[in-house]
Order: sequence, then C-alpha cells, then structure tokens
Amino acid sequence: MMSLLPEHLDGQSVLVVGCGDGDTCLDARDRGAGEVLGVDIDKDTVRTVNERLGTDTVRFIWADAEVALPDGQFDHVVVHNLLHRVRNPIALLDRLTHAARLTITLEVTGISDERSRRLLRRDYGALDELSTRLDEMPLALVGRNGTPNRKRESKFYFSPSALRHLLMDQRRHFASFACVSAPQPGRWICHVKRRRTGQLVVVSGATGTGKSTMIRRLAARDQASEFVVAAASMLPAADYRVVHGDSVPSLEVYEPQLLFHYDLLRPWRRDARVHARDEALHLLDGAERVDVVALVASHRVLRERLNQELCELEDQSGRTATRLREVREMYREPSRLIEHYCDWLAFCSSKGARISFVDSTIGYRPLAEHSWQEVVAGAR
Repeated sequence: MMSLLPEHLDGQSVLVVGCGDGDTCLDARDRGAGEVLGVDIDKDTVRTVNERLGTDTVRFIWADAEVALPDGQFDHVVVHNLLHRVRNPIALLDRLTHAARLTITLEVTGISDERSRRLLRRDYGALDELSTRLDEMPLALVGRNGTPNRKRESKFYFSPSALRHLLMDQRRHFASFACVSAPQPGRWICHVKRRRTGQLVVVSGATGTGKSTMIRRLAARDQASEFVVAAASMLPAADYRVVHGDSVPSLEVYEPQLLFHYDLLRPWRRDARVHARDEALHLLDGAERVDVVALVASHRVLRERLNQELCELEDQSGRTATRLREVREMYREPSRLIEHYCDWLAFCSSKGARISFVDSTIGYRPLAEHSWQEVVAGAR
C-alpha cells in the first residue's frame, strides 16, 4: 500500500484527517512519529478505533474538519479522500494550511474518477475522452450531492492543476507541490511543503519612502547609515536574500533570513484592499521571527519624490504613471496616509512582529513610535 507519509518521522507530530480505520496513524507510529492524532466525523468509527488502537502516543478523536481542527500545529497533516465531500473545500484548505508546520498530503478524487465521469456523461453529454482531458486543466467539477430522484453525487472534483493554483498561486505559504497517481483509479496524491523562514525583516513604507535604498544599505551593512548602526542587533551576520511583495519568487523550503520589500499601499491599489487578503504577506506566517521596519516621511516630501519619479518616466500614460499620480493625489490628505499606516501596523502587531520606525524624510533616522504620525503630517 502506498504510504502518505515521509519515510522517517523522527519524533515529529502527525495529524490524520479522515483517519477511518487508523492504518495511516499506525504507519506514522511505525515511522517514528512522536505524537499521532487521528480525527474522523464518524463517532462510531472513532470509538471503535480508539478502543482497538489508542495509546499514549496514538490517539483518535471525533471532529468535524469543516468546523474546526484540533488546536495547535502539527509537523505533518494527512487528509484522506475528503476534499470532494465537504461543503466548503477552500475554507478547509485554509484550515489545513494553518494546522501544518511542515507538510500537507492530500488524497484527492479527480475529474477522471468514475463518479465524476458519470456525472459528465449523464448531465452534460460529455464523452469519457473529454473528462480525461479535463483532469489536466485547472478545473473543478461541482456535483449536485443528492438532488431528488438522482443518485447522490459528491460535491467537488478537483484536477491536480486546479489544486496547484489554489495552494501555490493564490496562497504563498508553500514552497513546493508534487502530484502522483494513487493506486485507486481516478485519485491522486498531492504532497505540499510549507515555506519557512528563520528571520524575516520586512522593510515597509508607503510609495516613495526609500525602501529600495534602505534594503541595499541593510544588505551591504552600510556603516554610513545611521539606522543600520542602530539596528545592528536586529540583523544576523549572514547575508540576506531579498524578495519583493510584487514578485515573490519560488523560495526554498527553509530560508534562514529574508529581507522583504513591501509597499504598504499594495492592497489599496489591488483587489485585496486589506493586508489580511494580500497573498504576498503569507510569508509572515512561516517565519520564526518577524521584524518590521516602518519607513515614514513627510507627505510633502513624498509628493515631491513622486513628482520627480513621474518626470523621469518615459511613458506618462502607462500603468506605473497612473498609479503614481493616484498615490500622489492621496498624499494631499495626510490623514488618509496615516490611516493606511495604522492599518498596516495593526496587521503587523496581529502577527506578533517587532516594529521599529525610521524617518526617511532626510536620510534614515531611528524614530520613536509616538512620533511617526507627526512626521507624516509634516509637524516635525
């Protein structure tokens, strides 16, 4: 039987969702797991398997994964053939993401499964050859799930590429995605590894505050920078890899240090609108320590910088010029800019980040937290 687990678990913890008869939990124990927890929605199944197999290190509990998973994180999360049966698979994927520290393994029923092929044939007149090709596209098929006078159908069938888009593109929690065929026809197994960072230093600020220059000085350990000297204790000796919010690249499963360039106005000019919905900020969830540098400057100085940047643009009708003009207009009202900063700082605090302030109006000077609003308003 194909195992859904890494070969060696070496004391790590494992959560098995939809544990059924408990075979995967026992497999985890035999591979050296330190803690194994199986959950299932069938109370009779949980009662039986707990009486038969439960020990101090292998436990089984009743839980509805759509409502809540056990508290805390587990190194590895395994999900048996469940995603197509739930009412809200996207919400379940989010819940699984927060529960997994290292990996998620999903056993998934695809569009080429006989039940979904039957649905396509019966209701839509699709040929079997078509359903096979559909399984290669980023699509999901939605079944009726018990329409009167019809055979009950499961709700959702995902193609591998659809799940890849959901996990790797719409979310930035993961570093790798691999998919293999399962022994059962029409099913496949997805292995996803979470992205993790030792220390993440977020150099943030509104457009025009000098984030790029600050990152260059931090990466170079520029001793001429007053802020770098003041923040030396925050930065480890090793070099940083630099990533940008607008183009988060493929990262390694574990990155010791990252410098993250982030424009706090990014959600405002995109569909996300708020920081909690910005997929670039998923980097914060996988970091052991997050330090946020908040660059602030007088709104008048920022307007002058954007004027200069606009003058240097060749294409005055392009998207970049349009965005800069929109931001420049917003800078006429310092209260709006302060509101954006407050939203960003509240989000960072919710992630447990350590925040330091830097006045970039002239050079880079460390700034007390209680003074940043005065700097933005031009009162200092």
